[in-house]
Amino acid sequence: MSEVSGSVGLVWPGGTTGPGRQLKPVEINTDTDWYPSAIDNDGRVVGERTYDHQDLAAETYWDAPYTKDGVQIPGLPAHEGKGWLNDISPSSGVAVGTAMFPYGIPPITPVDQAQIWPGSGPMRTLPSLAPDGPAGAEAVNDQARVGGWAYDGDPYDGAGAPHPVIWTCALG
Repeated sequence: MSEVSGSVGLVWPGGTTGPGRQLKPVEINTDTDWYPSAIDNDGRVVGERTYDHQDLAAETYWDAPYTKDGVQIPGLPAHEGKGWLNDISPSSGVAVGTAMFPYGIPPITPVDQAQIWPGSGPMRTLPSLAPDGPAGAEAVNDQARVGGWAYDGDPYDGAGAPHPVIWTCALG
């Protein structure tokens, strides 16, 4: 008998001791995993769905009451839609994350790119410190101020150093 393992997303209702609810679809197999990252005041959950152990990550969100499948958001075209969402603002619906090829190394694949999603429509790019420097977005508030990191050059050739970054006009 072979065992199948994988990850599913769960959400627990606040203020109760009841069981968690599984985020749909519930797929437990060796090729698909779910990684919810953050939840807003309205219950929207953001994260990623991965295929083939993170080689094909896709930005995903789930809306309460979690009776429908997660919705994949079209990611940045330069990254072939690969990436994830790390955070969602408490009440404005803005989400942020990183577009990347999880096991890719530039110049074969594009450098990691910080990204922002207004809550509908297309994903948008946040500027990097250098054209060949990767960046990622980790947190966002209701005013669309975004916190993250960026390199000032190419870390793969030893020229870049990491820096904390705050994007203050992320949707402007």
